[in-house]
Amino acid sequence: MNICYFATLPNDLILAIALLLPLSVVGRLRQTNSKFNQTITNDFWHQRFRQDFGDELTYCVDHWSIFYQTYGNVWTFGKGTYGQLGVYDQLDRIVPVRIYGIRAKQVSVGERHTALIDINDNIWTFGHCCYGKLGFDDGKNRYSPAQVPNLKAKQLFAGEDYTFVIDADDILWRFGFNTWTGFDRKEKHIVNIRRIGNFGVQQFSFHGKHAIAIDLEDNVWTFDCDYIERVALGGNLQYVRMPTQIPNFKARQVSTSDSHTVFIDTENNVWGIGWNGYGQLGLGNVNRVDVPTQLPDIRAKFVSAGGDHTVLVDTEDCVWTFGRNEFGQLGVGDEEDRKVPTPVPSIFATGRKLLITNQPFRAKHASAGEHYTILIDFDGNMWTFGKNDTGRLGLGDKQNRNIPTPIPDLKVKYASAGSDHTAIIAAIDVFSR
Repeated sequence: MNICYFATLPNDLILAIALLLPLSVVGRLRQTNSKFNQTITNDFWHQRFRQDFGDELTYCVDHWSIFYQTYGNVWTFGKGTYGQLGVYDQLDRIVPVRIYGIRAKQVSVGERHTALIDINDNIWTFGHCCYGKLGFDDGKNRYSPAQVPNLKAKQLFAGEDYTFVIDADDILWRFGFNTWTGFDRKEKHIVNIRRIGNFGVQQFSFHGKHAIAIDLEDNVWTFDCDYIERVALGGNLQYVRMPTQIPNFKARQVSTSDSHTVFIDTENNVWGIGWNGYGQLGLGNVNRVDVPTQLPDIRAKFVSAGGDHTVLVDTEDCVWTFGRNEFGQLGVGDEEDRKVPTPVPSIFATGRKLLITNQPFRAKHASAGEHYTILIDFDGNMWTFGKNDTGRLGLGDKQNRNIPTPIPDLKVKYASAGSDHTAIIAAIDVFSR
């Protein structure tokens, strides 16, 4: 492109051209053409962000160039024994560490592996590779992200011994241990990517050996190979191997742990089913529930089931938790279990002091791990609490927390809490500046 060409053009036309050019070309033109360089202002980077990422932000950004360059960076922390942190070693981390060379739109943490979708919809996995759950047939662990060939995704879900993917056509696929996911034959160290069911899937959740899918018409399907007490079909417990529809029940979101499942129906009502030994169904008791049972007096837009606790965000964006609280994973300032939804208080941070307020904590995203919880507020700040023996809270130590505690210097788009490690997608971070 002739660099003298820009001297005759108005700035708004130069800006429109710059938005269409690859960033490598933009960089070269900035170095060789002063008028072009003067046009690449904060407004350019704001428009380029909206064009390339399409996300609407709920907080103000002053420096869009920095924001554009760091948006989608992946950070991990916690246990790293099998390479599940993706940073080329097997060390634990007690503060966030960046995975260089990749930007992501979604990440999911399994028990010993991690999977993510990059900004081009490619799938990358790393960590423990038994049963082919990383998508490779060599049985080798990966200590940095490795791209799964010939498959793109818009959602993915990492579990104990397998990974599920929803592709661009809403088809659910999985690879990993064969017996637990609707098929009869065990296959170890084999890629084993197969379509699950004959219906399109909009939402999915699984843990251990228990899987729930919501189809495009909001119908709920379940499949499970071992824990039959969690699968209720019309009030009758059944041994379910292939996907089977739960009759007369529709939902728009589901989250399942190894012991219980929580749904949000199409009218934002909350329902629970499964083991309830710590009150994690929020029904005021510890009785096991074999059919979906509604939680009274609460409506929600998002729910996440942890090991033995549950976190939900109601329709007013307030956060509620219930269930096991041995490690402070409910975030209510103590270690006592709760059998009914209990509001998480907002925290005012002043220096190193954290003050509990009488206002509810409001969040745009929540993720419940095995014994800990992550919240992302509307300013993009990330707060963690609960068990911290592996550094999974990312706070620079291994001390448990019983109130939401912020991770400094990060604005976070998305987070996934697992068993012993955590992965996040940053919106902006000072570490990369």
